[in-house]
Amino acid sequence: MNILCLQAVENMPPDKLIKKINTKHVFSPQKYEKIEGKGNVLICGEKTKVKRSYCRQSLKFKGENEFINVWLENGVAVFNDTIIYQSDLYITYNAKSIDKAEKLVKALLEAVPFILVEPDMYERIKQMQGSFDPLALPAYKNANINNGLLCHLCWQIYAVSAAWAKFLENPLERVALRQLRVKIRRLRSCLSFFKPALKVVECIEWQSKLRAQGEELSRLRELDVVFMSLTRMGNVGNEAAKKSSHLGELFIRARDEEMLRIRTQLSLAAMTLELVHLLFWLQNRPVTQNYSAKSLKKFLYERVDQWSNNIMALTERYPEFSDMQAAHKIRIKVKRFRYALMCFPEVNKGAGNMLRRLKRLQDMLGFLHDDYVNGHLAEAIITEEDDDELHYEAAVFTGWESAKVEASINGLKYLWEDFCDELKVWKK
Repeated sequence: MNILCLQAVENMPPDKLIKKINTKHVFSPQKYEKIEGKGNVLICGEKTKVKRSYCRQSLKFKGENEFINVWLENGVAVFNDTIIYQSDLYITYNAKSIDKAEKLVKALLEAVPFILVEPDMYERIKQMQGSFDPLALPAYKNANINNGLLCHLCWQIYAVSAAWAKFLENPLERVALRQLRVKIRRLRSCLSFFKPALKVVECIEWQSKLRAQGEELSRLRELDVVFMSLTRMGNVGNEAAKKSSHLGELFIRARDEEMLRIRTQLSLAAMTLELVHLLFWLQNRPVTQNYSAKSLKKFLYERVDQWSNNIMALTERYPEFSDMQAAHKIRIKVKRFRYALMCFPEVNKGAGNMLRRLKRLQDMLGFLHDDYVNGHLAEAIITEEDDDELHYEAAVFTGWESAKVEASINGLKYLWEDFCDELKVWKK
């Protein structure tokens, strides 16, 4: 049986949660069972005691609904000085009942805001504390590609789900926006890493869906970056400066409009449901027959070798960093390589120096891209404006950004050569 766990965004008493999700009276709540539990988890290398106190309550379907079980767990988990509240709905299902499970999840999400979380509370705590090790999971002992796919991708799905909830709560929070975009890109990179072993059409569909999630955030991120760049330049340094900066006012207005679009057009329910569908797909063993019996470790090493060779060949295909389209393609591939390599401890042994150089290269490519986009945004936003002062401000800003682009290009060649040298050393 497969399992998924939905956590209510609002921690609420069991009776209240059941009332919200059972408006059509499809469940018959059973008598709850009070459970006390304890266990140990490794957090930052130290064994940590976890105490749990929770109530488990089965929700039986009225009428026939075999192959699906639903229950509620509500309580707390305590470790060190931390309390984690639990308001979780568990659903187990198999291949025969996946359509019914999908309909059930959709109905639940229409009733209550939920996110996807790790079903195992002890593993969830490790994920939340940054101490999760996919190689330590019981499923990893049989290290075929199907099991490896679940061990490496499921925890990232849960991270993306939680990040969507945090971001949609306050789209103006720049840190939440950045963290969400990073988590989506990381998940996309790891899915791409497994691509040769997966059913091609389905994998491409999921790559497109995850890309679309990221693209929903790109406009807001670009406006954040250009506004911060204006601030650094001194155009928008304080409240008085904001009022005198026509260009700054235009970007503030554009950002407010984009935030309104996000609040009205994006919903947590839709994002959670899409991630549930991705989890269903992964649990349905999407690895092709040719790869189903192949060693996971061998596959990962082959992919790292392929990707690293492709990275080193990039400057042969795109020799000029001054070509912004070429530089953008290099940036995407560099970013994807770094995210994927960081997520596979099986194949990143001794990669510390190389990854640090890769991070510096990625950052510089990012600065180059941002400065280039900033200039174009400034040109685009004043197209229909006839204010001379505004056009002057835009000209000053685009000139400043162009100078930064030139400075970034001059430093990129050396960073690239330094990284490629370290990559060759690591591969040996």
